[in-house]
Amino acid sequence: MRMWRGSKTVVRLPGRQRRLRIGHRGSILIALLVVSTLGVLGTPFITISLGESRLQWMANDRTQALAVAEAGVEQAIWEYNYNDNTFILNTACTNSQTPYSCCTGAQTGCWYNAAADSECTGSCRQRSYQLLAADGTTLLGTTTVFVKDIYNDTPAVRSDGQAQGSSVKTRVRVSLQRHRLSPFQQAAFATTSTDIGLNLDQSAFIDGYDSRIGAYGGGNVSADGDIQTNSTKSGTYPAVIVHTGATIQGGAHWAPGGAIDSFGGIITGPQTSRPPQSFATPTPPADPAGSCEELGSVFVDVGPPTIKTGTSYCATAIDINNGGVLDFPNLQMLYVRGELRINIGTLKVGQGTVRSLDLHLLTNAVLQGYKPGRVDIYTAYPFTVEDHSTVTGFMDQPKNVRVYAWNGGAFTLNTHSHINGMVYANGDVVNVSDDSGIYGALIGTTISMSGGGGDPPPVLHFDKALKDVSNSSLPGWLTGANPPASVTVTSWTREGGN
Repeated sequence: MRMWRGSKTVVRLPGRQRRLRIGHRGSILIALLVVSTLGVLGTPFITISLGESRLQWMANDRTQALAVAEAGVEQAIWEYNYNDNTFILNTACTNSQTPYSCCTGAQTGCWYNAAADSECTGSCRQRSYQLLAADGTTLLGTTTVFVKDIYNDTPAVRSDGQAQGSSVKTRVRVSLQRHRLSPFQQAAFATTSTDIGLNLDQSAFIDGYDSRIGAYGGGNVSADGDIQTNSTKSGTYPAVIVHTGATIQGGAHWAPGGAIDSFGGIITGPQTSRPPQSFATPTPPADPAGSCEELGSVFVDVGPPTIKTGTSYCATAIDINNGGVLDFPNLQMLYVRGELRINIGTLKVGQGTVRSLDLHLLTNAVLQGYKPGRVDIYTAYPFTVEDHSTVTGFMDQPKNVRVYAWNGGAFTLNTHSHINGMVYANGDVVNVSDDSGIYGALIGTTISMSGGGGDPPPVLHFDKALKDVSNSSLPGWLTGANPPASVTVTSWTREGGN
């Protein structure tokens, strides 16, 4: 229908068409409202998604920073256990192994003084590391490691790790317990740095066993007879010499710069250079004058045993002859200011310390510890054990006899004589010859083993149990000299990250 109104034409649509046109406009409006609503509702989801991604990135960075920090701690522990404490020892610098004594400031690859750090006072060292991925080139992060109280038995390590390309840092703190090792980690160790350290001649024989299992022999024999020296000698007569006929059931080692000449001898283990080790010079016990019973000069001959039941004695000299027996069942200290000489006789001590200026076991002589516990023997000048003489302790266990020689003398074991024990003669020359034997271990400035004259060869059976001799049973002068030591972790703490 059309309607005219003046000059204008008004068109009225039928009712159904008008409703359709209105419905079309409503649909568009509704669609717009729905899209708008979804957009409003979706914005938080997008924001949450982005936030979760950022959190994941931060979590990854924290994990990476933690791995870097932990790697720094592991490096410090490795330095203690396997690298001769490069932040402590005064040894020569070599390439990547740079001890603190050779560091100047914060040079690369060095442990340097960390006194500037607020937590580090006293004996504290610092070093920075970069951690690489398995491909050897991708940098994962960096860490700064602090080792505090390095000379104590309870050092602490702090490692501050940071992920590469991130500001996220993680700190790890570790408390350590230092376990000082027995110095007797090898069958024989020669401490000289310039002379022939070990000279094995005329069928000398070295191997190992474990007294904790039982006596030497049968199935209790092993190739643990390692020998080592600090000598850097090379040339015609180098640091280690093993002549034809001599056998080492174990390895042979010398200091960098040194060399070995086997001369046809047999060495079953590795032959390599190793970093030098430090050993203390024995410090003898002080004269207990005023607190000991004075015996003057003592002479014991054939007849009933002479028994002294006290605990502390001092003597000018002691001479035991012709089958005589001198017995100290409750001994703590026998201090002989002069010579202690045994010739066809026996000195018996329950346990305790025997100190003399000279000590000679000449013919069929016996120095015996016979109660549970150890006997510590100190001698300043030559210590001679010869002609079928014996030094032994309780149950013939090597750990129960410790011989400490000092003052530059010589320790001599020869002519069918034997020792069950540890001989520590840093500063003295050690000679073992003529069918003589040691069940235990040797430390000396230089060590020589030789036979001859048709006698059976000299032997050294290293007792592996001596590796585990407790620190508490060793004298203070020895444990205070920073012998080789290992550490274990007593606590491990992580301090967040930012």
